[in-house]
Amino acid sequence: MNIESLINELEDLLETSWGLPLTGGRTIVNSKEIRCILDDLREHIPEEVKQAKAVVADRAKILDDARSEAERIIKSAENKAMLLVSENEIVKKSEAKARDIMEKLQIKSKEMKLATSEYIDDLIKKTDEVLSANLSELRKTRKSLKSSPNLTSNFNEE
Repeated sequence: MNIESLINELEDLLETSWGLPLTGGRTIVNSKEIRCILDDLREHIPEEVKQAKAVVADRAKILDDARSEAERIIKSAENKAMLLVSENEIVKKSEAKARDIMEKLQIKSKEMKLATSEYIDDLIKKTDEVLSANLSELRKTRKSLKSSPNLTSNFNEE
């Protein structure tokens, strides 16, 4: 028997009891039956109270476990978010650095092409000047050879 059925039994006993006239709603009840029901209640209360306490303790433990798990999940998510933000910042910095390096390399490449072009042009100019000077010297020598009568006759005799 459980507590609710014992309480129902007490109510039934009160309903079937005799009312006393002019006493303001007082009734006559069988005290032996009430004592028996109260004894049964006392026996059942501790067991049901223990069960209720166990349920409350289980509920509290479940709530604590859930709260701890929620905190752990939130902390893990925050750590992951911080890591992703950090990685994202690293990626952004790396990309900016790469762009900066590429721009510097392109400028350096243009400077090197210009310097190379100027060097080659200067080299060709100097080569042209040397060749022109040598050609001019060669022409002078040839002309002087042709104009010298002794030398031309020696050449013709051979």
